Amino acid sequence: QIGSLGIEASLRAHLIKTLENSPLHWTFDCQHRFSDLPEDVAFAVFRVTQEFVTNVLRHARATNLVVQLRRTPEGLRLNLSDDGIGFTPAHSPGQAGQRGMAGMLERIEQLGGCLSVTSHPGNGTQIEALIPWFDRNRERAKMAKNT
Repeated sequence: QIGSLGIEASLRAHLIKTLENSPLHWTFDCQHRFSDLPEDVAFAVFRVTQEFVTNVLRHARATNLVVQLRRTPEGLRLNLSDDGIGFTPAHSPGQAGQRGMAGMLERIEQLGGCLSVTSHPGNGTQIEALIPWFDRNRERAKMAKNT
C-alpha cells in the first residue's frame, strides 16, 4: 500500500480515515515529495505515525494533533505532537510496559535513526524521529534545503 501510494498519500489517507469521526483537530505538514524513500523507511514512518495516532486517541484526551514530515540534510525528520494530558516516558519503554513506545523506538533504531519523546503530565507529547539518509538521498536533501 505505501509503495504504490507513497508515504505522503498513505499518511494523509490514514489520518483522514482514522480521525474522520473524531473531534480531534489535526494537521499534516509535508512540503516535499518522498518518492525516493526506501520501502523500509517509509514503512517505519507510517507505523510510528500510526502508533502515535492510536495512542493519542486512546490516552491523550488531546484536541490537536500535528504530523510533520521533513527532508533535512541530516535525514528524514518526523515530528509528532499533541496537546493532550501527557505522560511520563520510561527510560526503557519495553520493560515499563509501554509496548507501543518500545515498538516505535525499535523501528527507528533498526534504520540507524534516533527517536526522542518529550512529554510531561499535563503538557502533551512530542515525538521526534530522525532517520539518516542513505547516500543516494543525501544530495537530494541538500538541494531541498537550498530551495
